[in-house]
Order: sequence, then C-alpha cells, then structure tokens
Amino acid sequence: MLESTFNRKFREVWKKEFPDDYVLKMSERYHSGVPDILVIHEGYAIMVETKVGNNKPTELQKLTLKRVSEAGAVGAVLTYNSDNMYTLTIRDVSTSWTSLKEVVWECISCLVRF
Repeated sequence: MLESTFNRKFREVWKKEFPDDYVLKMSERYHSGVPDILVIHEGYAIMVETKVGNNKPTELQKLTLKRVSEAGAVGAVLTYNSDNMYTLTIRDVSTSWTSLKEVVWECISCLVRF
C-alpha cells in the first residue's frame, strides 16, 4: 500500500468514528519534518506521521514530534506493516492493532492520558 493511500484511509476511518473532529492532511512545501495528519478532538490535538512497511521517521520528523509533545499535543507515528498490522508509537511506546478503527480509539485514549 502506498503511504498516501494509507494516510487517506486513516483519515476516512477517523472521520467516520468522529465526524465533528477536525482532520487535516498536512503539507508544507517549504518546511521539512511536518507530520502528515493533524487531528483536533474535543480541544485536544494529535499530529500523526504515517509510514508504510519498513519505512521509519527521519531524525527531523522525530524532532518535530518531540516538539509537538513538549508543546502539549500528542505526536505519534503510525505504521502499516505488510502483515496487515498497524503499529502506533507515542513517546517511544509502541502498540500493535489489527484495524484502523482500533488505532483511532487508541489515539483518543492517548489524548486523555497525555
């Protein structure tokens, strides 16, 4: 699966679960390291970097997600693995899921915990 397809599917699942949330595909032509997706849920923000397969976030992406967390939002990396598993990493803690719907709900629980 292409990262752009994965990114779109994640946003679609999120909007289906929480239609009132603000979900935006981020793109910044002049600034590298910006996470792929911004979600605002009931006043809480989460920024998600999506990856596919063995792709990993760059050092700049890691630094950006760290700064996002330090600013009070949640920074996460969401990876789609070739074995139809999703891995969500927040603050160096990784959990694996079998559906995007489960990932969305885990993100919501993280917004409350952090």
